Amino acid sequence: AGMPQGRWKAVYDVLPGGGIVMFGGDVNNKEALNGGYLNDLWLDVPSGDGANSAWTWKFVNASASKDSDSDSDSDSNLKQSLKQSLRRSLRQASKEDLKEEGEEDEDVPPSPSTPLPPFLPLTPSPRRAHAGAILKVQKTSYFYVFGGRSTDKAVGQLTDLWRVNLDDGMFKWELQWAGSEAGPQPMARKGHSMVAVRTASKKHLHHEILVVYGGRNDTHYHPDTWAWDPAAMAWELLHDGDCNPDDDTNGQMTGGTEADQPEGSEGGEAEGPVLLAPQPRDHHIAVVRDGDMLVYGGRSGDDHDDSIPLGDMWNFNVHVKKWTQLKFGPNEIVPSTRFLHVGTQSTDRSMLYVFGGQHSTDETTAAVPGIKHALRMNDIWQFDIIGRRWTNLFESQC
Repeated sequence: AGMPQGRWKAVYDVLPGGGIVMFGGDVNNKEALNGGYLNDLWLDVPSGDGANSAWTWKFVNASASKDSDSDSDSDSNLKQSLKQSLRRSLRQASKEDLKEEGEEDEDVPPSPSTPLPPFLPLTPSPRRAHAGAILKVQKTSYFYVFGGRSTDKAVGQLTDLWRVNLDDGMFKWELQWAGSEAGPQPMARKGHSMVAVRTASKKHLHHEILVVYGGRNDTHYHPDTWAWDPAAMAWELLHDGDCNPDDDTNGQMTGGTEADQPEGSEGGEAEGPVLLAPQPRDHHIAVVRDGDMLVYGGRSGDDHDDSIPLGDMWNFNVHVKKWTQLKFGPNEIVPSTRFLHVGTQSTDRSMLYVFGGQHSTDETTAAVPGIKHALRMNDIWQFDIIGRRWTNLFESQC
């Protein structure tokens, strides 16, 4: 095929030499193979120099297939590791969704002894709402994929970490973390973010790590921030996400835009206690400048059914492991609240560009009559990371 299928909740990142890499997603067709979930890998690269160069999609990795009966010892070990990861996800989901004794629920995951679906262990399983980022390890560029929602409802959210070499032309997937290993590790999740941050440690000076933030399971949002260190092959909890341990605010917003604020409205900050971390969220965006991760927007609530879009912006310093909220004056123009938007940066990482997103879900649109662009948007915003100022480049025409 010359072009990828239309999809949503896929992941992408910008290639070091120009272009993008994209993996997985959902074609939004439950009758399709794997319920519409994908695990294909694509490159979109320029074929020429300058503004007039053509861009071409390249299909570089096939979808998953069933297990082969003739496996090598290494493949069998990889299979077993992945199956242990899936069983761990089942046990974890069972604990989270445990019902009162005697109550039946068809959505409660089966026991860990339930036979697992036949995934090919040499590629990540089909998924959506996962996270992906390019990370350079010893001068080699890898595209990492972590977590997401599995095509199998019994599994739910995933906690495996994969990478593919972007430099050798082979595009061979490697499982980095199955989830069954001992040691600290993030819970299975979807709708989270993952970025590559250059940092320093006592053993490994000035190397890059992956930073994972937020996401949720089927009911609750995750507030924590984790780092994957490719040199140590281990996870580290950077921040537990406790918003305000000295005040019973339950992580509610004290600033930013209101949930029903129309596009391009004036900013301003509500009075309230200073939060120590952003409230838990999913489908936000995260970018990096120096040792800081910038997070904007997303969706949050006490549980998924009561979620609202967010318009706040936070900065996480990886070196000191501290969150700081970026606040805007009462007369400043800021974007409306949103989730499922996309963002990218200028080459020097001084500018953030945000496109589109949703202001509400289909189910809640009727609850906010009269709001302009209540559901989806196609506007473009620019944020000056150094000057900390928003500029509207294109108004939504939806």
